[in-house]
Amino acid sequence: MAQGKAPGLAAAAGVTVCADKVLIAMDMQITKAEWRQIELHRDAMSRQRGYPVSLEEAREDWVTHCAQVWRQQRLAAMLQLQREEIERYKWIESEKHGHDLGRDAALDWIAKYAAAWREWYDREYENIEANPAVQ
Repeated sequence: MAQGKAPGLAAAAGVTVCADKVLIAMDMQITKAEWRQIELHRDAMSRQRGYPVSLEEAREDWVTHCAQVWRQQRLAAMLQLQREEIERYKWIESEKHGHDLGRDAALDWIAKYAAAWREWYDREYENIEANPAVQ
């Protein structure tokens, strides 16, 4: 598994990137997208309070008050985009074969493309605000 220091606040906090997907910080695994949300949360907390908030305090507050909703919204948006991609694939493959392939085309897409698509999604949509399915 490739490891290296994460940029910015992550490096300052001694966070390690593992396989470009998970950050291990303060005895907790946090995805890159979640880390970005914690950094944004820290900035907002600091502005609201009028003084710098520690990374640990921001992480604890985000996990306690924001993480569950953010994760649910992100998952729902991801699933919506994935369904749309499967539907496009079903349509294209059905057109090629001259009849509706239905579930078989969906299962084919899952077997061939689902893992790579999820990796692409994680890179492309680091936060839910950038996701067109949420807007």
